[in-house]
Formats: sequence, C-alpha cells, structure tokens
Amino acid sequence: MIIEKIVEHARSDPDKTAIYYGEHRIPYGQFARWIFHARDFLLQKNLPGGGYAVLNIDSLLDSWIFGLALRTLGYTTVAVPSLERLSDLDVRNVGCVVATERAFLS
Repeated sequence: MIIEKIVEHARSDPDKTAIYYGEHRIPYGQFARWIFHARDFLLQKNLPGGGYAVLNIDSLLDSWIFGLALRTLGYTTVAVPSLERLSDLDVRNVGCVVATERAFLS
C-alpha cells in the first residue's frame, strides 16, 4: 500500500523530496506527518468504519493528504469537483464527506 511506502521513506530518508507542490518541496517526513495529523483529526470526528469518503478539496495537496489519511481508516476515496456533483455519482455507503478550501501550504 502506498502509505506504507511513504512511512518507510519518512523513516529511512525523511528529507528526501516526496512532492513538488508549486514552488514548495515537501519531504517525506513532513508529508507523513501531515497524513497522520489529518488521520488524527478525522478519528476525532468518530467516523463510521469503512465505506466511501467523498473529497471536495480545493487544494490537490490537501486532497492527497486527506485521501491517504482516509485510506488508513479503511475508506475508498472519491473526488468530486463540487458537492453539487455528489448526486451524479452512484456511490452507496458514503461514510464521510470532506470539503475544505484551506490548504496546508498557504
């Protein structure tokens, strides 16, 4: 699974670049911390176990972070360009909708 690879790189070479986001270079150590910070945030929300999580997040980086955090909680993630488009999907068992305009990098 991808999250295990990210954690492995974060432990073995935390300063190695994981992502280039605009002019920012995000190392594996920081990327992993953000994923688990998002996971902790989501756990505090007492989400039901598994199912689908719908992401409507303005920032591609945030979408990756929350998507990976949700996968560690057993969710399959689906991204939509707007919450209005949610009804266009034939997705059942939606356990979580994450929508935000705030980016980790501002």
